[in-house]
Amino acid sequence: WEGRAGLQAIDLGKDLFVMGGRGAFHPFQTPIYQDVWKSSDHGGSWEKVSDPEWPARAYFQAVRHRGRIFVLGGQNFDALPNPGYPGNCPPPPAPCFPFVPASRFFADVWSSEDGANWVPQTENAGWAGRAGLSAVVFRGEIYVFGGSQGDDASTGGQGRKLFNDVWKSRDGKHWAPVTAAAPWAPRAGAATVVKDG
Repeated sequence: WEGRAGLQAIDLGKDLFVMGGRGAFHPFQTPIYQDVWKSSDHGGSWEKVSDPEWPARAYFQAVRHRGRIFVLGGQNFDALPNPGYPGNCPPPPAPCFPFVPASRFFADVWSSEDGANWVPQTENAGWAGRAGLSAVVFRGEIYVFGGSQGDDASTGGQGRKLFNDVWKSRDGKHWAPVTAAAPWAPRAGAATVVKDG
């Protein structure tokens, strides 16, 4: 598989899986991957097992729950032509972009028992679509924490909105809010772990 950032890797049974992510960053031509790769020999060799039905994405989450892989959220780095380029550009050295970012931020959930066949659990989990979210499985439920929405101002976007809400689900289909504002500061790209219960 191609080198990438914003991918997810997970183990299921005796297999390792790598999926999604983005290629080398370019503000308006960043390749986004929609593929799933599997290794049955501890990462020594890999085979592509699917181009899944879920839309290409990066900075999503994947968890193992009830013998299945669950894919949650992420973004796609879409861009649209800038109607003001170059006519309404500010004078140099201010940046002027031929395209403006228009990423889609996903709030969907998909699952698979083998990495090849995917089932949509929900198109709208209830939480706002987001990238850089964190997720864990704890006491039989999937938890989603924080993340962000919006394209970076440095690429012509309006900037990011950061979240500090928490959601949970037993099945990936039905989601309930745990809190709209956890006591930790809003953030994206955080790591979460389960330790000692």
